Amino acid sequence: MSQSLTRRGLLRSAVATLPLLAAPSLIASRGFAADTWAKKPVTLICHTAPGSAADIYSRELAAALEPVISQTVVVENRTGGNGMVQMAALRGAKADGQTLAINTVSHLSILHTAGKGTFGIEDFDWIARVQTEGFFTVVRADSPFHTLADLVAHAKTAQPLLNIGGQGAPGSAHNIHTNILADAAGFKFNWIPFPGGIEHLTALLGGSLDATSNNPQTIVQFAESGRIRLLGYQGSERLASFPEVATYREQGIDADPAWQQMRGVIAPKGLAPELKEAIASSIRTATETSEAWAKYMTASNLSAGYMGPEEYNAFILRQSDVTLTWLKRLSLV
Repeated sequence: MSQSLTRRGLLRSAVATLPLLAAPSLIASRGFAADTWAKKPVTLICHTAPGSAADIYSRELAAALEPVISQTVVVENRTGGNGMVQMAALRGAKADGQTLAINTVSHLSILHTAGKGTFGIEDFDWIARVQTEGFFTVVRADSPFHTLADLVAHAKTAQPLLNIGGQGAPGSAHNIHTNILADAAGFKFNWIPFPGGIEHLTALLGGSLDATSNNPQTIVQFAESGRIRLLGYQGSERLASFPEVATYREQGIDADPAWQQMRGVIAPKGLAPELKEAIASSIRTATETSEAWAKYMTASNLSAGYMGPEEYNAFILRQSDVTLTWLKRLSLV
């Protein structure tokens, strides 16, 4: 991992030296004041446990947003029901911009499965997409699988099936990622779901999992300490900070690299159009002007993917169709 760690260190240093954009002037240029919509502390509801990628994203976004809106942003972890507890809390909140929530690809799976008939895309206002992120397949450093080909060869004949874990129930973003890999490579596996955080990595290190599906930001410390091995990356090209980890397609597995994790912000249904635009603009300003946010994005190997309300809503409808296609293939709907 020495080459990747050196590259990551250079990236962090480069970001640290970038001049911070002048937030006040940028805010003014977009035609809204800091008190346009945030009249008191804002609540941002996260559906996963502390320490998870979604939780880290929530807290970094809250910290970046606070100086822009001149209000405290409080992150609340409402876990349970694979996101349904969070969605229930958000839907029951007043549509005034004071209560927001984060969302991921997994929300779309839940809307088609356990949440079908209870929640729908139309129950929420989709405010902004903020970032995107690819997936790794990970094993322990002492695993007998030294390459992705090793894992695939064993998985094709393994009895019992390999135990592969990650965040969320069948149909979650992590689960669909592993199914895309397994479908392309021609093997089957047992999916072991975890609520978030690093529980699946702990289980991997403890020996109860053979492999995990992970986003880059949750594995950095484990990779730096040499406790895990990265077998492959589902993306169109290698990550600069892990240049030695080949993509699935480079390794001869034609797994679709378009399936990516994405994270955004949603609100209770019924916000006025100008309020949605104001919140989205605040989010964009925060993520474009915060030095801490820039460092977090670089250190976690994340990609910016901002979309405003209109574009994000159209994206969600398209992504929902893709998700439903995979759920049907997995016989989950």
